[in-house]
Amino acid sequence: MSSARYFAQVRLCAEAGMTSLRAFNDRTAAMPARRASLIADARESGATWRQIGDTLSMTEHGAIKASRPAAPRGRPRQE
Repeated sequence: MSSARYFAQVRLCAEAGMTSLRAFNDRTAAMPARRASLIADARESGATWRQIGDTLSMTEHGAIKASRPAAPRGRPRQE
């Protein structure tokens, strides 16, 4: 295999890895909002904060905090 072909394959693998990483990041970024929505559903169905906390392996206070929309992280980019 020529070195040019080898490096082309390496580049394709790296690009595929970055695509997978972007997709993973998109999914994990959506998780706090989804968890907050599920907590709201549980509360509307009558679950207590303690029950929700126990289910999520956290305290009642942790469950209440998790029910709030996540604040943006980091500083905004300067352009």
